[in-house]
Amino acid sequence: MNHLAHLRLASPAGDARLGGLFGDYVRGDLTGMFPRAIEIEARLHRRVDSLTDAHPFVREVKRVFPREQRRFAGIALDIYWDCLLLANWDALGGGPFEVFEEQTYALMRAGRALAPEPLRSMIPRMIEARFLRASATMAGVERAILRVAAHWAYGDRLAPCAAAVRELPGWVEAGFAEFYREVETKIAAERAVLARG
Repeated sequence: MNHLAHLRLASPAGDARLGGLFGDYVRGDLTGMFPRAIEIEARLHRRVDSLTDAHPFVREVKRVFPREQRRFAGIALDIYWDCLLLANWDALGGGPFEVFEEQTYALMRAGRALAPEPLRSMIPRMIEARFLRASATMAGVERAILRVAAHWAYGDRLAPCAAAVRELPGWVEAGFAEFYREVETKIAAERAVLARG
């Protein structure tokens, strides 16, 4: 999953949602790095990534990619999932996207001092670019994949995945909502356990 999905899957309570974003920018032991609610969501960010990577639906989708792209297809799919999340936003419940978007930007502004670098420096630009809707179209998905590829050592292998995503069969889009709900349910259960600990 990419930024939008991680933020939506995070708890909306207080500033906890920030952990859904911070999780991409920290490594190692998270203990004591952030306030507890944010720490829990940063931990769950990692679980979302592992659940997604291991999910049978995602594995099946990766097999659609040409063999030489499969190792890098997960990165492209993470970006594409945000596109499908936006397309299914109302059907998945949780209120209007515009409200979620503005609440998230407000949280990011207020919590910027807590953010790890380089995220802290990036937050103003991310908000100005309205990054949560950057993957709303296939053109946006392709731009995002190519932007990641341009700044990565294996970018020459990731870049062809941008075109491959556009050619994915219809069953991928049709199956997204069920896949997302399964991840959402598992993360909610794990959040309850972490909150008790």
